[in-house]
Amino acid sequence: MQYIDSLIPLFGGLYILAFGDKLVKPMDPDQQKKKRLLKRSAYALIFVSIGYLAVKLFS
Repeated sequence: MQYIDSLIPLFGGLYILAFGDKLVKPMDPDQQKKKRLLKRSAYALIFVSIGYLAVKLFS
């Protein structure tokens, strides 16, 4: 595992946090629910990335 392997989920999570509103259609009735799901997914990706980075640094 290289450092790039830990940065890929980080960049994905940051992208979803920054531009997640553009991924959901504005007229969708479940818009708020989908926004929350995207935000939780972004936080999960960032958490996984930090975990991968910690494993890489300490092994």
